[in-house]
Amino acid sequence: MATGKPFREVELPQQKSQDDGVLFPAVLSPNTSTDSTATELSAFEDAIKAHKPWLESLLRKSGAVLFRGFPVISPFDFNRVVEAFGFPELLYVGGGALRTQVVDRVYTANESPLDKEIPFHHEMTYGRKLEWMGNTAKNITNSLPAISFDEESGKKTWFNSLATSYSGPASERFGPRDTLVELGNGDPVENLGRRMCCNTLEEG
Repeated sequence: MATGKPFREVELPQQKSQDDGVLFPAVLSPNTSTDSTATELSAFEDAIKAHKPWLESLLRKSGAVLFRGFPVISPFDFNRVVEAFGFPELLYVGGGALRTQVVDRVYTANESPLDKEIPFHHEMTYGRKLEWMGNTAKNITNSLPAISFDEESGKKTWFNSLATSYSGPASERFGPRDTLVELGNGDPVENLGRRMCCNTLEEG
């Protein structure tokens, strides 16, 4: 297994192999169960800071990194780990999902009823901007491509919330589903085209 001290890369049955053989997500554990990163949160934080370039390269290669076996017990611990990376905070403003802030950068994932399906979607595709109008603001969603090419990783990625607009619990809050997504000329996306896109996501 590839390693990057003090981390070791492990495999799980749920990982998926990409076209180039790279596993998604990458899974990291402490090198040993007695390693300080497995027993002390501060050691885990220090390891992230010291090996951030390697962790970022692994993230670009695999697309996601899952940490297993580290001493993260509470939301407060999780927030410390998030902040150890030093990334700028992306505020959750205007999202459709029902979420509650737990502590600082930690939010609940989704508080929709358990019988509601949450379809595959991309959290970075909203493309919103605010237009100030007196004491209020108009929320404008920009036109976005369905597929985006990531120059850093050299890979194509699904970059659209079409599936969420038609089948997610959040869509019920914004009106009739058949009117939520439009083509570039303003026409609604036909049911056949929408269903084909959703099937592609489900098969993936």
